[in-house]
Amino acid sequence: MLSIAIPVYNYTITGLVHTLLDQAGKSGVPFEIIIMDDASEQGFRTQNRPLARKPHVVYTELEKNTGRSIIRNLLAQRARYDNILFLDCDSAVQHDDYIGRYIKRSAQFEVIHGGRKFDLPRPEKPGYMLHWLYSREFEWVDARTRQSNPVRHFKTNNFLIRKNLFSQITFNEDLKEYGHEDTLFGYELSGKNIVIDQIDNPVYHTGIKSTGEFMKNTRESFVNLKQLLESGLFDDRGMEIMGLAHVHRQTRNRLFIKTMTLFFTLFERAMQKNLQSEKPSLFVFNLYKLGYFCSLY
Repeated sequence: MLSIAIPVYNYTITGLVHTLLDQAGKSGVPFEIIIMDDASEQGFRTQNRPLARKPHVVYTELEKNTGRSIIRNLLAQRARYDNILFLDCDSAVQHDDYIGRYIKRSAQFEVIHGGRKFDLPRPEKPGYMLHWLYSREFEWVDARTRQSNPVRHFKTNNFLIRKNLFSQITFNEDLKEYGHEDTLFGYELSGKNIVIDQIDNPVYHTGIKSTGEFMKNTRESFVNLKQLLESGLFDDRGMEIMGLAHVHRQTRNRLFIKTMTLFFTLFERAMQKNLQSEKPSLFVFNLYKLGYFCSLY
């Protein structure tokens, strides 16, 4: 039995839902698709509302944007079935047996992560180049590599979890900004000695953000990261598992923080100009991220 949970924000999901209805209908297991719109713009709501009339679909609209953690917790609360498949709205199913691959392994594992791929053409507008380059370079991690450190490579865009386990953890609603809710969720799974099964069942990431939005999300993720590092939720082992130990050591080096903050102050405008150009540099983007993170201290 399967509940497919899709949080939606400013995205049209009719194609994705029709694919899921087809595959889940052929799987032979009871299922539902729970869609929750997180206060999207009216145009997107108008496009997605007809899905409410589809069999097996539960469609809800929130009047106020809640953010990535709260909406996933709400979706889980409304799920009727034992297994919940969380799927981001800007996804496209790659395999004809996508649902079947999850169902096949759901009896053996409490958490299964399928991964993500990126396969979009080069954008015509320079204002979208940065996210396109970054996604092409870093989003695809094969299952074997992910299995070498399943907690560190865990992402929330495409994973299945048993409902009774989710109710013991949930997403941390104190993280109000964008990003790193999956970092904490993965770590809490490891704290319960839960095995994350990393499998080859990716979805395509179909949403490319403008450089301005992508950089805004990046800055928000660092606000969350700073909150996590200062929360005391991670012990030394947790820092190592999640790849945060080096970052945490940097925050304790006051000279490094001051130097990078000064660098960021002096060159922020020049870096932004590069990142918004037709040929943004990922090296410059890494400098921008490091400088911005240090400026938070």
